[in-house]
Amino acid sequence: MTSIQKATKKDYDKIVSIGRISVTEAHKDSCSAEILNEYIERNYNAEEIQNELSNLDNIYHIIKHNDNPVGFSKIVLNASMFSGLKLIFTIRLIIKFNY
Repeated sequence: MTSIQKATKKDYDKIVSIGRISVTEAHKDSCSAEILNEYIERNYNAEEIQNELSNLDNIYHIIKHNDNPVGFSKIVLNASMFSGLKLIFTIRLIIKFNY
């Protein structure tokens, strides 16, 4: 059975783990290992994800299959793009390969 639940600050380790695995699998052939590792270290570490979970503009959900965390979603409210375009929200969905 698959379920989705709103993430809490206690779920940071699940997001870190799933993010590291999924981003590596998705991008290992599209950039250098050095660039990929730098991105993962900067974006998928305990402190960064705990800060993200504390930010009220970020809404995370944990996706579970048979009670095992297999993915997460991140909704960012009041987001802005690099061009200065203001958005109401953005959504990112990350799922582990071969869960």
